[in-house]
Amino acid sequence: MSDSHKVRVFVASDVRVYRDGITRLIATADSLELAGAAATGECLARLRQGTRPDVVLVDAIERVDLVLVREIPSAARDAHVVALVAPERDDLLAWVSAGVSGFLSWEASPEQLVETLERVARGENPCSEDVADALLRRVRENRGGSFAFKGSLTEREAQIAKLVADGLSNKAIASRLSIELATVKNHVHSILGKLRVHSRGEAAAKLRSTGVGRRD
Repeated sequence: MSDSHKVRVFVASDVRVYRDGITRLIATADSLELAGAAATGECLARLRQGTRPDVVLVDAIERVDLVLVREIPSAARDAHVVALVAPERDDLLAWVSAGVSGFLSWEASPEQLVETLERVARGENPCSEDVADALLRRVRENRGGSFAFKGSLTEREAQIAKLVADGLSNKAIASRLSIELATVKNHVHSILGKLRVHSRGEAAAKLRSTGVGRRD
């Protein structure tokens, strides 16, 4: 934490009304201090400019690029990440794999938000009760780590899937395999369909759960 013993919080949200509301709440909490706020796509640049938060609160109610989320701790010099989520979303396990320290339900009260940020700053891993229930359901559904898609990927798709699981961008994959960027995009689109997921983050988490790619 900062020398003042207040938890410095950076808020990342693409919805301004959420961002402004949460920043006002943080500003009025005795134990919290606002370190900054930005749209999600702009947060890495802002964090690298020298902002030193203890916790980054990411509004994940809408789809968020999990590759970006994985970069937040290093951009913010090892800050913890808390995800504000809708419990019914289907990529909660992907957020766990991305290194999120805590989950806060969008149904949480202001008091619960403050408590969650305080606990994460202390090194704990709090999770709203409804989100915890949803996570347990996801784990049970994925128990055994065996998915029917494994035999449905072509040789090239399997090669690209491993790089997706390793967190590489489409551009990096194209460079690694010496193929066109448009070709990579087509293969990734096909992989997402075969995995029955909606984002690269979900795909990476599902692939890693079967032993494809790194597990860090």
